[in-house]
Amino acid sequence: MKKINNFIDNTPYWLVFLISTLVFGLITFGMFNFEPIIIRLKTGLVLCLFSGGFICLSIRMMRISKKFWELSREIENKINLATTKLELDNIEDNDFKRLRHLGSGELHNSEQIRLMAILVTKYKYVK
Repeated sequence: MKKINNFIDNTPYWLVFLISTLVFGLITFGMFNFEPIIIRLKTGLVLCLFSGGFICLSIRMMRISKKFWELSREIENKINLATTKLELDNIEDNDFKRLRHLGSGELHNSEQIRLMAILVTKYKYVK
């Protein structure tokens, strides 16, 4: 499992695309049993290019999501450690922009709303 996580986190996209394209190309080449070999090659090429692209996009979204959750934890720690309204304003102006840029989907939106609620509540009670 650690090898898979290491592969997903550290491998460049072009290498992921190449590996997934080759793997899916071999699978599709063996799967289809068309008589003319050129039809088998064309079908395999089209399917493996689409599947390789899909794998690359999935890994990209996983990396972005991981960065989002790391930044979310960092912002929550900054909010908890903030003691003045100026610090809270800086957190809202600087860190939340990066968080909004990385967010995609309902879970990320819910986390942004939760952090903003904590920030607003703390802002009301800090002098």
